[in-house]
Parts: sequence; C-alpha cells; structure tokens
Amino acid sequence: MLIRNFLLTGGFAIIAMSFYGCYSDIESKIEPPKKAQAETRYISKENKKTIPPKTAETITAVKKVEKIVVSKSAVEFRNINKVIANGKGNGFLTNVNFVTRWNILGPFPYKEEKLPDGKIKSVLHTKLIENEKKLSGEEKVKAPLKWQLARFESPKKPGEINLRSFFKLKNDKLAAYALTYLTCKKALANLTLYTGSSGYIKIWINHELIHTYDRGKRKGKWDQDVIKNIKLRKGYNLIVVKSIAMEKDWNFYLRLADAKNMPMKFIPAKEVKKIKKQK
Repeated sequence: MLIRNFLLTGGFAIIAMSFYGCYSDIESKIEPPKKAQAETRYISKENKKTIPPKTAETITAVKKVEKIVVSKSAVEFRNINKVIANGKGNGFLTNVNFVTRWNILGPFPYKEEKLPDGKIKSVLHTKLIENEKKLSGEEKVKAPLKWQLARFESPKKPGEINLRSFFKLKNDKLAAYALTYLTCKKALANLTLYTGSSGYIKIWINHELIHTYDRGKRKGKWDQDVIKNIKLRKGYNLIVVKSIAMEKDWNFYLRLADAKNMPMKFIPAKEVKKIKKQK
C-alpha cells in the first residue's frame, strides 16, 4: 500500500566518500522478474536549427539544438544488465560504462509547504511505497503511477538518466524510483560506485542502503559522489535508486569501477520476444 498522504496534498560538486559493509552470512535471494517488458529508448541527438539573416548581407547562422528522440522497441526485454570487466580499457567513458537500462516508477508529486518539517529531504527519507529497498518492478500500483522500462543513450551526456525528459512534466516537485538488475559471472569485491544527481538521491544494492545525498541543490554531473568497497554477488544483484527533483533539471548517473579503478561495462540483456501487433 502506498504511503503518499503528505505528497498528494498538495552548486558545487561534493565528493561523498562512504563505505559499503560486508553482506551478512544469510543473504536474501535476488531474482529478477521473468516477465519481459516493452522498452522505450531515449536518445539525445543534436539538431541544426537555421537562424535566418536579418539582412541580405548577414550570413545565416546555424544553432545546434539538443533534441530527445523517443523510440519504442518492437520487442520486449528483461530488466537485466550484464557486468563486464573493462580489462585493458583506457578509462574513457561512454554510455556502455554506465547503467542505462532502468525500470522506473513514478512520478510522485509533492508540495514543499506541506512537508512535515518544510524540507524536501523529508521526501527522500519517507517511504513512498512499501519495501522501497526491495522493489522488483512487479509491485502493483495505482494510476497514474506505473512501471516503465527505459534505456537512455546520450552521445553528448553519456550515462545521463534524464527523468525530466522521461516524465515530460513541468512540475519541479517530483520523486521517482528506478531499479535495475546486474548479473555477474563471479562475485566481485573492492569496487567503486560513482554517481551524481541534480537533486537528492538514495541508492540501495541488494537491499542495503549504500549512499544518500541530501545536502542541497546541485547540477547533476558524472562522479560527484564516490562510494568505496562495493561488492556484487555472483548471479543477480538489485540496484534501487530513489531520486528527488528539486528544480527543472532532474537526472542521475551511476557506474562502477573495478578494484584497479577501471570503468566496468554494462550490457543490457538482449530481446526476449517480439511484441504482437494489435489488430
């Protein structure tokens, strides 16, 4: 049952260093849903916009405008990303070095003046849905909330999960969850999680809270927060992100580096089946 009563009524980069403790001896089982979903791809492209001259002697100017191209796949996918060590990689970051496939739930609107203490961080630290750290993407929710599988690819901003473009809402005061599954051939240790966000953010890995940012507004960029000593299990690993919009920009980034601090790669799982055309 959703906990949304108080919601419906109404800078500079900081490097956060924290440490992720060892798992308990009894680990809860992580298993992604077997059901596949249609996936929407958000691709940021640069278009040229011609600005007509004011006079015949004036040279026509060309302005580059960023445009989000949205395309819905004709096949279904499971929300899984395969983790691959970069090996002899050069450290240059592209989309493949970030987790770009996410199952997203939202948006959860809120009004700042209606919050218990008048602070937006109350939204971050209040459960908007039961068992938020254990979300799977199969939870039943009431409209207008819904789960949506999305993949983000931006040549200019690799790794950017642009929630503002995703939801297409002008309201600045929104919250959302994003979750994904990573699959590893073997257990991995001494990893580093690099993340960044335009607003407040919480991140859980395998049901354990490993990072919180709630120190104020900032512009979302790569690698603003650094979390050491991350571990991934052999098999499936669940990552849940809770993101709070504080103004127009609303995004986050998430990637991992290996024990040698080389960027890892994340390959979204291939298609499961084609979507039947509706008659």
